Amino acid sequence: GSYTIPKGVYESDKKGQSNMTYKTFDETIERLGHARRKIDVLSLNCGGCEWSTFKDWIQSGYDIRQVLLAASELPSVGNELFEDMQKEGFVIFHKEIDPDDTIRTQVDFSFIRLHKHFFL
Repeated sequence: GSYTIPKGVYESDKKGQSNMTYKTFDETIERLGHARRKIDVLSLNCGGCEWSTFKDWIQSGYDIRQVLLAASELPSVGNELFEDMQKEGFVIFHKEIDPDDTIRTQVDFSFIRLHKHFFL
């Protein structure tokens, strides 16, 4: 199924800075009942939270097969996200500038995890 968590995600060592209710990636996975299940597609569109939370979901240990990432404004940690994705076996299979983003600051990336033998 497809699930949307409208409240937001925060990095595991910080709390949300607004009046909104935030959950860590682990808390979200637990709440949805996916803790010990394969995640076929993880779609992230969180208005910038990807840059402060990426280590939590990339290195989570969950069996995530694909990641669809709406990346907002590439910060200095951007390269680290892509390097970590590659270390975990993910490769980009599609990317495009969001056509609805008139100032062209959001890029949609699609990653797929390949078998470790692919990289030999």
